[in-house]
Amino acid sequence: KGTVTAITHSSGLRYEILAEGSGTTTPGLYDQIKVTYTGKLIPAETDFGAGTVEPNAATSSRVINFIHGWQIGVPLLAK
Repeated sequence: KGTVTAITHSSGLRYEILAEGSGTTTPGLYDQIKVTYTGKLIPAETDFGAGTVEPNAATSSRVINFIHGWQIGVPLLAK
């Protein structure tokens, strides 16, 4: 089992970037995204969700449509 080394945002959100993007821009609240994620409970590191989200005919993947933690965290990530 690996160790989660979380960064704590001023909002209280804790996150870890496993593969940082090299892009020069970050998504805004109304941008559509494709993201692969794993949610873990800390400190037990128990997975509570994982998958890939991307725009499709049935779903808008705009950042504003996701949970509050994603609305804070996703704009911190470069493409």
